[in-house]
Amino acid sequence: MKVLITGAAGFFGAELQFHMNDMDRDYISPDITFKENTENYLDVRFSENFNKYVDKDITHIIHLAALQFSPNVPKKLNKQQDYFDATNVIGTKNVIKFAQKIGINKIIFVSTDMVYG
Repeated sequence: MKVLITGAAGFFGAELQFHMNDMDRDYISPDITFKENTENYLDVRFSENFNKYVDKDITHIIHLAALQFSPNVPKKLNKQQDYFDATNVIGTKNVIKFAQKIGINKIIFVSTDMVYG
């Protein structure tokens, strides 16, 4: 079992990784806040960014990636509303398309009140 955790640098993502480590589970934990052009960088707005995970034997996806204007979000990400909409809506569509591409038919999607603004 290998789990892809999108939005891994957020609160839920960090907690989930902690528990995955405790259970000795194999996972990949990308996030947009990590250094670009690295294995753990993932901007879910662009479907081609998922290509590097196609051959990683992922069996499960937990989708946590979402943005909202917040003082806790890095300044480079606190941009216009359409940026957040693209991350939250198009990003989720891209996660679903990626899951279909690699043969996963169920995704765990987690959201918080942050998406309501």
